[in-house]
Amino acid sequence: MEELYFNVEINNETVRCRNVAEGAMRRATVSEKGQYSVPLSEGDLAVTVDAIPVTEGISRVKTTVKNGGSKPVLVNGVAALYYRGIPVSGEWWKDKSRYSVWVCRNAWQAEGQWDEKSLEELGLYPSYNHQYFSTARLESFGTWTTAYTHPFVILCDKVRNVSYCIDAEFAGPRFLEIGCEIRGDETALYVYLASAHARCGWHKNLKAGEEYTTETAAFGRVEGGFEQAVAAMTEYRRRTSLVTWKTGYAPVCYNDYMNCLWAKPTREKLIPLIDSASEAGCEIFCIDAGWFGNWHDYETGTNGNWVPEDSLFGEGGLQGVLDHIRGKGMIPGLWLELESVLKGAPFFREHPEYLVTRYGVKIKRDFPDFRLAPVRDYFAAQIDALCAMGVGYFKNDYNANLNAGCDSLQGGTLADGAREYVEAFRSFIDETIVRHPDLILENCGSGALRSDNGTLSHFALQSISDQEDYFRLPSIIQGSLAQFPPEKAGVWAYPYALPLSRAKEDPKTGVRCEDAETVFNLAGGLFGCMYLSGHWNLADWQGKERLKEGIDFYKQIRPWTCRASAVYPLGLKQIDERGMFCIGLLSPEDGKMLLGFFSVQADWTVYQTVDLSPYCSASTRIVRIFSDGTSTVTGTLPELSVTFPAGHRAMVLELDL
Repeated sequence: MEELYFNVEINNETVRCRNVAEGAMRRATVSEKGQYSVPLSEGDLAVTVDAIPVTEGISRVKTTVKNGGSKPVLVNGVAALYYRGIPVSGEWWKDKSRYSVWVCRNAWQAEGQWDEKSLEELGLYPSYNHQYFSTARLESFGTWTTAYTHPFVILCDKVRNVSYCIDAEFAGPRFLEIGCEIRGDETALYVYLASAHARCGWHKNLKAGEEYTTETAAFGRVEGGFEQAVAAMTEYRRRTSLVTWKTGYAPVCYNDYMNCLWAKPTREKLIPLIDSASEAGCEIFCIDAGWFGNWHDYETGTNGNWVPEDSLFGEGGLQGVLDHIRGKGMIPGLWLELESVLKGAPFFREHPEYLVTRYGVKIKRDFPDFRLAPVRDYFAAQIDALCAMGVGYFKNDYNANLNAGCDSLQGGTLADGAREYVEAFRSFIDETIVRHPDLILENCGSGALRSDNGTLSHFALQSISDQEDYFRLPSIIQGSLAQFPPEKAGVWAYPYALPLSRAKEDPKTGVRCEDAETVFNLAGGLFGCMYLSGHWNLADWQGKERLKEGIDFYKQIRPWTCRASAVYPLGLKQIDERGMFCIGLLSPEDGKMLLGFFSVQADWTVYQTVDLSPYCSASTRIVRIFSDGTSTVTGTLPELSVTFPAGHRAMVLELDL
């Protein structure tokens, strides 16, 4: 029987849901709360499994252990999630078509790379002379929680047409184990997820009367396959988010970094960009790194100071530029990296005791310790001062990693220290929003290397990548939309993505941008929170009109895409694949679908037919098309055919279902 169990390791031995006296399995169902006692010589260790339903099929799960005895107990591991009894056939390893596991790999500039693997490819296979002892483990190390694999994993049973969703909301190291076990005459699979474990550098000497609660995980079983699992988890993430857009949807944001100023802002460079962004219809203008001077060199950089370098911005300093942004009808924004300070920051040079340590030695790159009141007060005062200047948006980056963790202030392990640190930072973000309820906070994290739901639930949006080549973005967009909701996915769109020498310059009309490139960039931005950059001030009038067209399209669809989830009519492709990519956003509630086709790295004419019958019918209508005019769409719904000439091309369709 499929049920949620507990698994606790005490005194270097494993206690797996078994009452020794009664010889019966102990368990807690997904919809209930179970309390059990594990008999010990010193007394009882009470185990509480909380599984709170959030959406249909998906619950938030955590486990608490409490020492009810009179002596300390060494706890080596507590599973946040332990689910057993997933049925398999007697010779499951021979059935390649029944089970598959979807795993998402992330790397800097190559996020969202989903792979579908069979159980055998994942690492589960039979042993013949003994009972099955076959497991597969997916592990993550450090506080870049999504730098290697995203904690969201989908286990699909194609025979029963059900999928199991597992998602860790942990602050630091974790591991997920999928294994096969014999239960009497039956063979079944189990899923085990933990961060409080010796494998993650954790243990706890639980004193009499003391308790420990794991971090939370999301778990559930839904009808259907990968797309249905993504839809269920997208809704779960919306329900558990602590931050929502006050309008219900995301604004159009311009950021001056990517393929543009590269963290070297000046008034001379910014004013033309601000004016062109306002003219195109942007609603936020964010000045990225460099507004406070040297931001990159460890020895001389001033990260942590967060005082404007007014000499960069002429008469009026940074305040004058912020006022200009506000005067153009946009919310001013600034880049921060709150969790990293450099030697040029006087406050931390004078107070090294406020920096995070490991084994008593501060960690390079220096981390300010948000567990300490003076640190929180210092940064709160800096943010308050910038907000008083009119800043209404902060992009918070995270370009460092605690790796093995840090010293615990409560006498715990390095893993405990990492959890304390991250939870303290999250609470600081929450307090900031309470003080400034209209403030918009973006989570960056070196692209999307810290984009777990536990972190992202505290922020309005997430930058999906720092990828600089626009034609590589469709794969990243596809995969990212399975990791977080579209209204939180900041998708870079940067016409003139490559050096301006590629364009033909006309001194009378400005830079004649390549229309196909502009459309390709903007088309990707339609599928998330449109997050723009590029030298728009140099565009000719035709290029600027195309920019306005794309932004207007986004503003028309965003009231319903904030309720949509991702679908993949042609499946998912890897970042270096060529040919046709297809991305969809489907909102049954609104009777709407957004469908994007991207022809990538093709030196030939590309023709593709797509069957849309899982999503729409013959009565479906195409109500809007965004393209460069060189592509065609033909056919009768629910089947369509698209044709693209050679090169990087894109077309987006809005459908009324």
